Amino acid sequence: MKGMFIKGITGLLLLFSMFVSRSYGQLTIVDTGNCINHVLHATVTGTMPLPSGITADDAYSGVFPLGFTFNFYGAPQTQCVIGSNGMICFSLGLAGAYCPWPISAALLGNASAYNSICGPWCDILLSAGGSITYSTAGVAPNRKFAVTWCGSRMFSCTTQWTTSQIILYEGSNNIEVHTAHKDICAWNSGRAITGVQNAAGTLATVAPGRDWTPSWSVLGAPEAWRFTPGAGTYTVSSIPYAPMPYATSGIYWYDSTTGAYLGSGPFLTVSPTVPTTYMAAALGCNDTTKAYIHILPPSVGIGGIPHIDTFDVIHPSECGKCDGKIILRGVNPHQIDTVKWSFNGVVQPSYVDSAALDSTITLKNLCGGVYDYIYVTVLNCPSNQITTTLVTPVLAISNTTFGHPTVCGKYDGWIKLHGLTPLKPVTVAYNKGGVPQTPFVGMVAGDSTVVIPNLGAGNYTGIAATVGLCTAPGTPVTLTNPPPYTPSFTYDLGLGCNGDTVFVTNTTTPTGYYSYWNYDVTGSGTTDSLRVWHVYNTHLLSPRYATQKVISLTYNTTPWHDPACQRTVYDTVDIDHQIHAIFAPNYDSVCRGVPVVFANSSTSNYDPKYYWLFGDGFYDDGGISPEHAYEEAGLYKATLKVTDNIGCIDTMSRLIEVISLDVFNSFHDTDVCLRMPMAINLQTEAKRWEKMPVTYVWTQTPAGSNLSRYDVSNPLFSGIGDYTLHVTASTPVFLGNPDHCEASEDLIVRSHPPLVFTDVTVSPQTIEFGKSIQLNAQGAVYYKWSPDNGSLNNPNINNPIATPTDSVTYYVLQGMNLWGCTDTAYVTVYTDQDMSQFVPSAFTPDGDGKNDVFRIMKLKFQKLVDFRVYNRWGETVFRTTTPDVGWDGTYKGQPQDMGTYVYEIIVALPSGENKIYKGNVTLIR
Repeated sequence: MKGMFIKGITGLLLLFSMFVSRSYGQLTIVDTGNCINHVLHATVTGTMPLPSGITADDAYSGVFPLGFTFNFYGAPQTQCVIGSNGMICFSLGLAGAYCPWPISAALLGNASAYNSICGPWCDILLSAGGSITYSTAGVAPNRKFAVTWCGSRMFSCTTQWTTSQIILYEGSNNIEVHTAHKDICAWNSGRAITGVQNAAGTLATVAPGRDWTPSWSVLGAPEAWRFTPGAGTYTVSSIPYAPMPYATSGIYWYDSTTGAYLGSGPFLTVSPTVPTTYMAAALGCNDTTKAYIHILPPSVGIGGIPHIDTFDVIHPSECGKCDGKIILRGVNPHQIDTVKWSFNGVVQPSYVDSAALDSTITLKNLCGGVYDYIYVTVLNCPSNQITTTLVTPVLAISNTTFGHPTVCGKYDGWIKLHGLTPLKPVTVAYNKGGVPQTPFVGMVAGDSTVVIPNLGAGNYTGIAATVGLCTAPGTPVTLTNPPPYTPSFTYDLGLGCNGDTVFVTNTTTPTGYYSYWNYDVTGSGTTDSLRVWHVYNTHLLSPRYATQKVISLTYNTTPWHDPACQRTVYDTVDIDHQIHAIFAPNYDSVCRGVPVVFANSSTSNYDPKYYWLFGDGFYDDGGISPEHAYEEAGLYKATLKVTDNIGCIDTMSRLIEVISLDVFNSFHDTDVCLRMPMAINLQTEAKRWEKMPVTYVWTQTPAGSNLSRYDVSNPLFSGIGDYTLHVTASTPVFLGNPDHCEASEDLIVRSHPPLVFTDVTVSPQTIEFGKSIQLNAQGAVYYKWSPDNGSLNNPNINNPIATPTDSVTYYVLQGMNLWGCTDTAYVTVYTDQDMSQFVPSAFTPDGDGKNDVFRIMKLKFQKLVDFRVYNRWGETVFRTTTPDVGWDGTYKGQPQDMGTYVYEIIVALPSGENKIYKGNVTLIR
């Protein structure tokens, strides 16, 4: 600084290293001394490498943890294996297996590099020199996993080598490949690949020019590539070379200008006599990380303490804008100065900068206010303090002008504010009638004014214009409406069958504004804002008619925005066109044949004509209130049609219910034989539109109690004798009609004693086949037995003799007494046709003349069809169809053994049916 002596040495910290854009591995220098002494301290942060454990050629390592989850082609990975030939692979099954060295195809689809990162993939012989290490650095969520191939020798070219590093990033899932050096070895044509490939070999991304052919090298300047994931694949871009250094690297000090070596270790004490830049270098894996610091000698300045000689201020250019400045003069150029200061009593963050060549430091972007306690420090040496104030220009509205709406209710009024900052965005807030409105947003004109347009009449308060951060209040303004217009109109009336139409004409001047018509303000009409005609359907109203209607026209300059801007006029139109068909029958429900009187009360003042349709095919043309009798039951629709002299028509219909009631019996003078009570088969028919109840009343001559009930349609009759039965059926009294329907009927019943058989043969009966039985019954005069098939000696007597031949015979007896009453009886006769009594169970063919032959005995009505005997083996030992022939116990002339034999007999019964009998017979000797 001019005229000042620096106490001690002022340090300028300049950090220039290959890691300036990274949060990991970097070399930094700080001056830990004071204003006089300089103790430089260099620190290096980076990775702490761990050995991969690979010793064999072309081999994969064991499984190593990444330390975080890393997504590779969308698949989450937490572990990997390292390939000796420059690869990271996520196929963990390859741990300890062979790592391929031949590169004979491009990366895409190359099965030797599935699920892998190549950085670069080439044939490396680790036993010839070099190392492979890995580490995880940083803290979550920004950790990195790095694998370094340091000075790794090439196979078959052991004097050539490659140094590279692959870095995996947590969170972003980015992949970086940093290559410091790579030779081309004649072995394998010097092929190498830098890129990534998914597990299926279907997707791959390779750095430009870094696929398998042509051969390529990295000599001189290093290179670095970043692979960024997205949409299931990767994009690749070139980035500055900046691998993670080793945190264990040694530190060496140099004079940056002369290159002179000054020492090693993290600390260096210096006392330069001239301004000097010092360089610290950290060497690790064929790469050097550097940092610089600039130190001024104590001979610059007087007293060794920084000093502010003078200062200048530049006030903010407009209200609310923070573009003010404070320029401090007299500080030493090229020093790193720290400025301390407060704003309106609040301590602000320190400002660090190097003084310019003119010995100035400028504080920028300052708002209006008090700035105090301003001083400069170099290292720990403070300067003198200064205080100053920056002043902001004031925003104000100098004047307010306005214009009223040109037409009552129209929104074309305006308010103009004067004196604002020209050509600046402005927002104007305001209230109308005490209600906040949407603020106006616009631009201040070049004449410092802004206009709020499209305003209606009202009181505008709370006007405030905001430009930037400053707001200026305005004065209240009242805008007023001019007087509204007075409306006028004329009308015409036209008669019509569907209504009487009034046509209105607006004669208001000036024209072009809003008209609202009301065609019945004194009644129940509705407002029609647009139509200039209206139909009055007065002829459809009942029972009274409004013969006068009041029409009004409301004229407004705006569509109902301001009621104060509207005026209304009225006029009366006479409506005298009525046509209404009205009639009522004297009864809605009548009996068949009873006349109905149709009372006509229709109204029309234009010579009406009447036409009646009674609904049963009959009509009346011209009658005012006709009568009509309906001859059939049913529901009929009676209609009146009224027509006036201009052809208008109105109709009315009513339903007429016609009821009929009939009672009749299917027979008269009935003769019956009563064994049990008899139902009277009376049929009643009451016809009407809806079902209705019918009541019944019975009487009998001579008097008695021969009916089960006397109030139902079909009672039960019992008793012997001649009777006359009389029934009367009635409907209820009709609704609104004192009449009802009624019908009656007579029935003569002659009742005789019934026939009942006595002494009837008990059924069933069983007899032997061929025998007879006498049947019997008593009580009738006439008898008839069936079936008459010859088994009865006389079917027309009470006790015939029956000789049945069927196994079961059903005999039916019908009889009649002197009054024609009948009865029926039944007798069932079974015939026994069993063979068991005709077949012996054993025989003794010993020649003694007794029971020597097994034969069928005493056949009577049966006919032998077949007779067989079988031995135990099923052989037929005897067969005959002759009833008198039997088995003598021999077969083919030889006597058969004693024992049991089986017989089968087939006989034909008199009915023609064949019957089979089977059994056993014992042969005894």
